[in-house]
Amino acid sequence: MRRFGLEEEEKSYLVIIRSITEQRKAQKQLEHLAHYDLLTNLPNRRQFETHFEHELARAQRHNRQFAVLFIDVNLFKTVNDTYGHKIGDLFLIKLAERLSNSIREEDFAARIGGDEFIVIISEIENYSNAELATEKIYKALNVTYNLSGNKIEGSVSIGIACVPQDGMIIDDIIRVADHRMYQKKGKVNPGFSRRR
Repeated sequence: MRRFGLEEEEKSYLVIIRSITEQRKAQKQLEHLAHYDLLTNLPNRRQFETHFEHELARAQRHNRQFAVLFIDVNLFKTVNDTYGHKIGDLFLIKLAERLSNSIREEDFAARIGGDEFIVIISEIENYSNAELATEKIYKALNVTYNLSGNKIEGSVSIGIACVPQDGMIIDDIIRVADHRMYQKKGKVNPGFSRRR
């Protein structure tokens, strides 16, 4: 370091202080966007896949079962076409809130696509436990939503798959739950479907 106009015994220091608060804030936002759905603030598919692997390892360690529920919103395109995308988005936000409030703390809900959600019901004893949890979710979501003066009848179809009975590979489990969901979709009383 070269000193200008200073005596030999005088020392000088240059200190640069730079706040990284904004940088850390931006980093946290990027991490959040990588793991959470922007619209509903629920975990996204990537986060679901990670959680599934943790749940699978825990179930194997403790010789337990868990259920995966595939949820599809019925007639969502009609909601968007009739009321517009702003109301459609608000509908998904409110539905996601109701979904989050209808599951236990140890369970997990995520939005994996436009009008598709997935839930992990931890540590179930049998299919009947999965059906009870599914019925609670079904009743919570199939209500009238009052959105900006519009009344929209919520309707979802839900398929259930249980680990390990229906498989242990994530894609297989999703496929089974999705197939069971489609068995009910489009029927007069969509409801939810498990083994058939």
